[in-house]
Amino acid sequence: MRTTLHLSALNFVCNFVAQPPSFVRSFCSSLQSALIPLCLSVLQSALIALSTCLLTPSKNSKKIDCPINVYFVIDTSESIALQTVPIQSLVEHMKQFIPAFINKLETEVYQNQVSITWHFGGLHFSDVVKIYSAFTNSKDVYITRLNGIEYIGRGTFTDCAISNMTNEILTHAIPAVNFAVVVTDGHVTGSPCGGMKMQAEKARDAGIKLFAVAPSQNIFEQGLREIANLPHELYRNNYATTKRGAIEVDEDTIDRIIQVMPQISCPEQRAAAGPDHRHQQQPLQR
Repeated sequence: MRTTLHLSALNFVCNFVAQPPSFVRSFCSSLQSALIPLCLSVLQSALIALSTCLLTPSKNSKKIDCPINVYFVIDTSESIALQTVPIQSLVEHMKQFIPAFINKLETEVYQNQVSITWHFGGLHFSDVVKIYSAFTNSKDVYITRLNGIEYIGRGTFTDCAISNMTNEILTHAIPAVNFAVVVTDGHVTGSPCGGMKMQAEKARDAGIKLFAVAPSQNIFEQGLREIANLPHELYRNNYATTKRGAIEVDEDTIDRIIQVMPQISCPEQRAAAGPDHRHQQQPLQR
């Protein structure tokens, strides 16, 4: 009822001011003083209706895109595979961790204005590098490719893996905020690509944010910290694929990493969406 009144008042004011000056003068001269408060009330209602239309965002307004790329780098070298019996079981645990991670990457809308979408790719490595998936936004396609990974063995050239990851993101990824999740124990057997620390710095210089995740408790922590971005409280923080003393996927690691990603992605777009910085998830309307 109130909305109808506002619109009627607005139409009245618009039609009135569009009349010739002589009509306006005639109307005003014949206006009784008792009607002045009523006219003022009508004018006020019209102004309120107009301001409401101007300040209320349209439900059909275009959403701002905030795409995020996540690239997984998986160590399938001998130092990983020989940690458990049977051989390769730790590799299989890593292959369970990543689908659990992928399935929590949900397309969402922040503040009904910023649309967050995900693309993912990946490689695995030892002393050679094998790209198992180009970037895709299909979870089914990605997980099918991931399941085709087999243990390589031999040495661990993490620097070459990070170098290949950087190249894949820079040459094949869509323009987006770029993250890498590097799953390794921090040990290396050689550095033919310039060293792990140098390649991690090159990736950071290219705008890629690196998380370091341990596949077991038998790790070289300093190596993992060389990979991870600063602050380590966000990008290392004792992340692991499995819980200590167990074989279950460490869901807490997944949740903590995924919580970090949107919060540091597309800050300008999120700021434009409004001052409310709570991370609100809503299904994307297709």
